[in-house]
Amino acid sequence: MLDLNTRRYNRAFDKIRHIVEELKSRADDQRGALASLLDHPNAQVRLVAATYAHPLFPERAIEVVQTIIDQRIEPQLPFAKDTLDFLKFGPWKERSDASR
Repeated sequence: MLDLNTRRYNRAFDKIRHIVEELKSRADDQRGALASLLDHPNAQVRLVAATYAHPLFPERAIEVVQTIIDQRIEPQLPFAKDTLDFLKFGPWKERSDASR
């Protein structure tokens, strides 16, 4: 059964975002530490790591997300599809602005 506890999800998301911002603010951008999580056994961990590691490891991040899609891993599959589009093409706003 799908866990719809959005409060818990939002707290976890905020913690992840703060950790990534801390890594980014350190000397020499320490987001490279996320690279080890790209091989984590948990698909959600790989997906989040790929999202935040993409600026430093774009090809590897896209490969990780594509693998989640190819293996049809649920419940990450729909989010992985959106994430892949974002990693390849950028945010919707940028795409919309570029088409004008």
